[in-house]
Amino acid sequence: MRLARLLSLALTGLALLAAVLVVSPGAVQAQQSAPHFKRLKVSIWPEYDDPRVLVIYQGDFADEVTLPATVRYILPQGTEVHAAAAIDAQGQYLSVVPRIAAGDSPSATVSIDQRSTQIDFYYQTATGAGARGIAYTVRPPGQVDSLQVEIQKPLRSSNFVVSPAATVSFADAQGFQYQRYDYSNVAAGAELPFKISYEKPDAVPSVEPRQSGVAASAGNQYALPLVFAALAAVALGVYFYLRGRPQPRRVPAGAVSRRQGGKRKPALAGAGEGTVSVRLAPRQGAGNEERFCTHCGSKARPEAVFCTVCGKPLKKAN
Repeated sequence: MRLARLLSLALTGLALLAAVLVVSPGAVQAQQSAPHFKRLKVSIWPEYDDPRVLVIYQGDFADEVTLPATVRYILPQGTEVHAAAAIDAQGQYLSVVPRIAAGDSPSATVSIDQRSTQIDFYYQTATGAGARGIAYTVRPPGQVDSLQVEIQKPLRSSNFVVSPAATVSFADAQGFQYQRYDYSNVAAGAELPFKISYEKPDAVPSVEPRQSGVAASAGNQYALPLVFAALAAVALGVYFYLRGRPQPRRVPAGAVSRRQGGKRKPALAGAGEGTVSVRLAPRQGAGNEERFCTHCGSKARPEAVFCTVCGKPLKKAN
């Protein structure tokens, strides 16, 4: 019975915590309009540190955006979100766990409590050696005042062509070459398609793989919250179970110390649950017979009618 009660309490706590996770502030804010970005940069890096295409969205909210802000990113099919973060004023990345929606239109939704945010994900594996053909459509997660898109040419690749043609080309200190595109006043829901083609003699990424961040997919994005929910539910169940247990009645110190033969006498028949009753055999004195309370074992005066410790009526002396 006690085990069943414990399990029932644990399941109840788990159900309550699951409801809190489902109806969370982030879930409520996901229904609000898309936030306004004053700046957004989208980086598209084929075979950078993985055989797939790495896409990075990094942006700053407009001043009128109220925090926390809910940002929803439209994802290509087969996407694996690598990491998502809020970026504080000191440039520190504060990891957040995205909520992934699968189906015909996959998406990742994050709740951000800082003025800047970033998400990066992988999609479309490029296998083997030879020609590559990649297509990606940039979908800003809200209205953007200044949008910049950069496409990186993989190391050891040739015949690198991007459509549409870039407005700016440049290289960095690591030897990577980029095609850059600049847009202004991009509306929420806009779509900017790009097609990339090149040839590569191997299937080795340009750099060593990164450490995994907050990886998420349609099957594991709730794993961590559910683990904490289960642990909290068990702790809650144990707490209420222990709290609901009847507490044993304290035996007066004098009664505990008066034991016959060094052992506690068994409880009296009919004693209530949670009570400890001790019956002590009267000790014969030199002349007067000593009296003891049969309920708590305390010594009583010969003429007393009630026990001065527990208040129970005393048996009459023989």
